[in-house]
Amino acid sequence: MTFNVVEESFLNRPVYHFSRKKEDVFQGKTHVYLTDLWVDKKTGFLLKETINDNNGTQVSEYTVTKVNFNPTFNEKDFTLDLPKGVKLVESSKKKN
Repeated sequence: MTFNVVEESFLNRPVYHFSRKKEDVFQGKTHVYLTDLWVDKKTGFLLKETINDNNGTQVSEYTVTKVNFNPTFNEKDFTLDLPKGVKLVESSKKKN
């Protein structure tokens, strides 16, 4: 397995770009997988991931297109409105 790390920019943020080349043998055949990860330097948040097979064909991609690292919340965002007829049971009072 080979591993490489460089510093880049993604979504106008500084990131670490990790590249990994891994070889596996399955049913007598060698398979090579190339994985690339772009991780935000400040938060450690995964912003992008690509996986390519030994032919260079992309088999998977995950890409964040927009993210708010400084959201604002108010008390109502954490209010739970239970449907009619549902009873809330505190876990410390729950019987096994």
